[in-house]
Amino acid sequence: MNNTHRIKVVVDTQTQMAEFVNIATKIKEEVNLEDNHGHRVNAKSLLGCLYSLEFDEIFVTSDYDQLSNDFQKFLA
Repeated sequence: MNNTHRIKVVVDTQTQMAEFVNIATKIKEEVNLEDNHGHRVNAKSLLGCLYSLEFDEIFVTSDYDQLSNDFQKFLA
């Protein structure tokens, strides 16, 4: 990732996470969820995203320029 955008998001439920994954899968660029401890999961994988519900804080990262627009509903 060269021009990586990183924004904090809040996703509290499995239903919200499924909606989050649905948005992420429509983005051609790589999209990840990470915490502040180096854990990273693919945001296009429902199983990976469900794992991220255990993170203290969740950040979405990508080279995609419209990241904050597409995930506006989840911004912290």
